[in-house]
Amino acid sequence: MTFLAGPVCLAIGRLLAPLWPTDDSANPWRALAMAVSLAGVVSLLWFVHSAWSAIHDRRTAFSPELAAFFLLIPIVNCYWVFRVIAAYPKDHNAMLDRQALPLPRIRPGGVFVWSSMLLLLTVIPYIGAFAAVANTAVAGVMILKTCAAIERLRSFAALISPRTKPTETYAPGG
Repeated sequence: MTFLAGPVCLAIGRLLAPLWPTDDSANPWRALAMAVSLAGVVSLLWFVHSAWSAIHDRRTAFSPELAAFFLLIPIVNCYWVFRVIAAYPKDHNAMLDRQALPLPRIRPGGVFVWSSMLLLLTVIPYIGAFAAVANTAVAGVMILKTCAAIERLRSFAALISPRTKPTETYAPGG
Protein backbone atom coordinates (compact mmCIF):
# COMPACT_ATOMS: atom_id res chain seq x y z
CA MET A 1 0.00 0.00 0.00
CA THR A 2 2.98 2.35 0.39
CA PHE A 3 3.31 2.42 -3.39
CA LEU A 4 0.04 4.35 -3.58
CA ALA A 5 1.88 7.32 -2.10
CA GLY A 6 3.79 7.74 -5.37
CA PRO A 7 0.98 8.98 -7.62
CA VAL A 8 -0.53 10.98 -4.76
CA CYS A 9 2.79 12.75 -4.09
CA LEU A 10 3.32 13.45 -7.78
CA ALA A 11 -0.17 14.95 -8.06
CA ILE A 12 0.26 17.09 -4.93
CA GLY A 13 3.64 18.30 -6.12
CA ARG A 14 2.19 19.16 -9.54
CA LEU A 15 -0.73 21.02 -7.96
CA LEU A 16 1.60 22.99 -5.67
CA ALA A 17 3.89 23.98 -8.54
CA PRO A 18 1.81 26.97 -9.79
CA LEU A 19 1.79 28.53 -6.30
CA TRP A 20 5.20 30.12 -6.69
CA PRO A 21 6.34 32.78 -9.14
CA THR A 22 9.10 31.67 -11.48
CA ASP A 23 11.52 34.41 -10.36
CA ASP A 24 11.27 33.71 -6.62
CA SER A 25 13.46 30.71 -5.80
CA ALA A 26 13.20 31.26 -2.01
CA ASN A 27 9.46 30.59 -1.92
CA PRO A 28 8.63 27.82 0.61
CA TRP A 29 5.94 26.42 -1.73
CA ARG A 30 8.65 25.60 -4.28
CA ALA A 31 10.65 23.61 -1.72
CA LEU A 32 7.52 21.78 -0.56
CA ALA A 33 6.43 20.98 -4.12
CA MET A 34 9.90 19.70 -5.02
CA ALA A 35 10.17 17.56 -1.87
CA VAL A 36 6.74 16.01 -2.38
CA SER A 37 7.46 15.39 -6.07
CA LEU A 38 10.79 13.78 -5.21
CA ALA A 39 9.02 11.47 -2.76
CA GLY A 40 6.62 10.52 -5.56
CA VAL A 41 9.46 9.75 -7.96
CA VAL A 42 11.25 7.62 -5.38
CA SER A 43 8.03 5.72 -4.66
CA LEU A 44 7.48 5.13 -8.39
CA LEU A 45 11.03 3.82 -8.83
CA TRP A 46 10.61 1.57 -5.79
CA PHE A 47 7.35 0.23 -7.21
CA VAL A 48 8.91 -0.50 -10.62
CA HIS A 49 11.90 -2.21 -9.02
CA SER A 50 9.67 -4.32 -6.74
CA ALA A 51 7.34 -5.35 -9.56
CA TRP A 52 10.18 -6.41 -11.84
CA SER A 53 12.00 -8.15 -8.97
CA ALA A 54 8.96 -10.36 -8.46
CA ILE A 55 9.09 -11.68 -12.04
CA HIS A 56 12.85 -11.65 -12.61
CA ASP A 57 13.82 -15.22 -13.39
CA ARG A 58 17.04 -14.64 -15.36
CA ARG A 59 15.02 -14.95 -18.58
CA THR A 60 13.22 -11.64 -18.38
CA ALA A 61 14.30 -8.95 -20.82
CA PHE A 62 16.12 -6.83 -18.23
CA SER A 63 16.92 -6.63 -14.55
CA PRO A 64 14.81 -4.76 -11.98
CA GLU A 65 17.65 -2.25 -11.51
CA LEU A 66 17.71 -1.48 -15.22
CA ALA A 67 13.92 -1.11 -15.27
CA ALA A 68 14.09 1.59 -12.62
CA PHE A 69 17.31 3.23 -13.84
CA PHE A 70 16.16 3.96 -17.40
CA LEU A 71 13.19 5.88 -16.00
CA LEU A 72 15.71 8.48 -14.79
CA ILE A 73 17.21 9.20 -18.22
CA PRO A 74 15.53 12.12 -20.02
CA ILE A 75 13.97 11.36 -23.42
CA VAL A 76 14.62 7.62 -22.94
CA ASN A 77 12.06 7.59 -20.13
CA CYS A 78 9.33 8.61 -22.59
CA TYR A 79 9.70 5.18 -24.22
CA TRP A 80 10.80 3.31 -21.11
CA VAL A 81 7.68 4.16 -19.08
CA PHE A 82 5.66 2.18 -21.64
CA ARG A 83 8.17 -0.68 -21.55
CA VAL A 84 8.21 -1.11 -17.77
CA ILE A 85 4.65 -0.10 -16.84
CA ALA A 86 2.38 -0.62 -19.85
CA ALA A 87 4.10 -3.85 -20.93
CA TYR A 88 4.46 -5.27 -17.41
CA PRO A 89 1.40 -7.55 -17.65
CA LYS A 90 2.81 -9.19 -20.78
CA ASP A 91 6.11 -9.95 -19.07
CA HIS A 92 4.38 -11.06 -15.86
CA ASN A 93 2.16 -13.48 -17.79
CA ALA A 94 5.14 -14.74 -19.83
CA MET A 95 6.99 -15.54 -16.60
CA LEU A 96 3.96 -17.42 -15.28
CA ASP A 97 3.83 -19.41 -18.54
CA ARG A 98 7.57 -20.18 -18.45
CA GLN A 99 7.31 -21.44 -14.89
CA ALA A 100 3.96 -23.19 -15.61
CA LEU A 101 2.39 -21.59 -12.54
CA PRO A 102 -1.38 -22.00 -12.12
CA LEU A 103 -1.98 -18.39 -11.11
CA PRO A 104 -4.37 -15.84 -12.61
CA ARG A 105 -2.90 -13.70 -15.37
CA ILE A 106 -2.93 -9.90 -15.45
CA ARG A 107 -5.00 -8.51 -18.31
CA PRO A 108 -2.71 -6.36 -20.49
CA GLY A 109 -3.64 -2.86 -21.57
CA GLY A 110 -6.24 -0.81 -19.74
CA VAL A 111 -4.98 0.91 -16.61
CA PHE A 112 -1.35 0.03 -17.34
CA VAL A 113 -1.36 1.90 -20.67
CA TRP A 114 -3.47 4.77 -19.33
CA SER A 115 -1.20 5.22 -16.34
CA SER A 116 1.85 5.38 -18.63
CA MET A 117 0.20 7.95 -20.89
CA LEU A 118 -1.02 10.11 -18.00
CA LEU A 119 2.39 9.99 -16.37
CA LEU A 120 3.92 11.44 -19.54
CA LEU A 121 1.22 14.10 -19.79
CA THR A 122 2.03 15.46 -16.33
CA VAL A 123 5.02 17.39 -17.69
CA ILE A 124 2.92 19.43 -20.13
CA PRO A 125 2.07 22.92 -18.85
CA TYR A 126 -1.54 23.63 -17.87
CA ILE A 127 -2.86 20.11 -18.53
CA GLY A 128 -0.17 18.45 -16.43
CA ALA A 129 -1.99 19.12 -13.16
CA PHE A 130 -5.19 17.54 -14.50
CA ALA A 131 -3.24 14.56 -15.82
CA ALA A 132 -1.54 14.15 -12.44
CA VAL A 133 -4.88 14.09 -10.62
CA ALA A 134 -6.34 11.61 -13.12
CA ASN A 135 -3.21 9.49 -12.87
CA THR A 136 -3.66 9.27 -9.12
CA ALA A 137 -6.83 7.23 -9.60
CA VAL A 138 -5.64 5.25 -12.63
CA ALA A 139 -2.21 4.48 -11.17
CA GLY A 140 -3.84 3.53 -7.88
CA VAL A 141 -5.85 0.82 -9.63
CA MET A 142 -2.78 -0.29 -11.60
CA ILE A 143 -0.66 -0.48 -8.44
CA LEU A 144 -3.32 -2.46 -6.59
CA LYS A 145 -3.59 -4.95 -9.47
CA THR A 146 0.17 -5.35 -9.66
CA CYS A 147 0.58 -5.72 -5.91
CA ALA A 148 -2.19 -8.33 -5.81
CA ALA A 149 -0.47 -10.31 -8.57
CA ILE A 150 2.89 -10.09 -6.80
CA GLU A 151 1.32 -11.20 -3.52
CA ARG A 152 -0.31 -14.21 -5.23
CA LEU A 153 3.06 -15.09 -6.73
CA ARG A 154 4.84 -14.83 -3.36
CA SER A 155 2.12 -16.80 -1.57
CA PHE A 156 2.33 -19.55 -4.15
CA ALA A 157 6.13 -19.63 -3.91
CA ALA A 158 5.93 -19.91 -0.12
CA LEU A 159 3.36 -22.69 -0.45
CA ILE A 160 5.50 -24.89 -2.71
CA SER A 161 8.91 -24.17 -1.18
CA PRO A 162 10.38 -27.01 0.84
CA ARG A 163 10.18 -26.48 4.57
CA THR A 164 12.38 -29.33 5.63
CA LYS A 165 15.24 -28.91 8.04
CA PRO A 166 18.61 -30.20 6.94
CA THR A 167 19.52 -33.44 8.66
CA GLU A 168 23.23 -33.18 8.05
CA THR A 169 25.62 -30.30 8.18
CA TYR A 170 28.32 -29.87 5.62
CA ALA A 171 31.82 -30.18 6.98
CA PRO A 172 34.63 -29.59 4.47
CA GLY A 173 36.98 -32.52 4.18
CA GLY A 174 34.84 -34.74 6.38
